[in-house]
Amino acid sequence: MVLVVFSGGKLFHGWYHVANASEKDVASFFEYAVSIGADPATKTINQYVRMPGARRLGNGVFQTVYYFNPVVVK
Repeated sequence: MVLVVFSGGKLFHGWYHVANASEKDVASFFEYAVSIGADPATKTINQYVRMPGARRLGNGVFQTVYYFNPVVVK
């Protein structure tokens, strides 16, 4: 896990570094994540996700970063 962002509403969203993982490993990770409650809609390539430090459209609530580990992406 690289980052955790609060949606500005009810949920926290985890960001994971998968640049060096195989497509098979990414697909397996995603399927597992969905099985424990992750949003399956994020598999769609054009699905909006939470943007760290941005404001939500509509209500303007700030999307706070609660965890960041830059070492993971080196």
